[in-house]
Amino acid sequence: MAAYGMERNFLPQSVQTLTPESVDFSHLQKRQALADALMRSAMTPIDTNNRKSGRFVSAVSPFEGMAKLAEAYIGAKQHNAIEQQTRDLANEQRQRLIDSLTAAVRLGSPVDTAPDTGPFA
Repeated sequence: MAAYGMERNFLPQSVQTLTPESVDFSHLQKRQALADALMRSAMTPIDTNNRKSGRFVSAVSPFEGMAKLAEAYIGAKQHNAIEQQTRDLANEQRQRLIDSLTAAVRLGSPVDTAPDTGPFA
């Protein structure tokens, strides 16, 4: 099996920790890293030092500036989308917790239902 690149610990996480929420969160982290890279690239200035070819210097193309603007726009849109999806994921998790607690109370699971008699009863 080692010949096919499948060494002993080839999974990044143990299979037991893979839940739909962790997969979604991992996907959001990867998209966040890509959006950050786009924003960093958009913030770096256009290099004008290495534009010499022989005795001539080439001018900065307007398309290079538009590419920087496009990177910034796409990075900002991705940040906004990721922020909204993170909020939605957190709301779904909270709602599932509330639903499961409500269902547990309805089914009469062992919840402390003894009357409160105080510490000196």
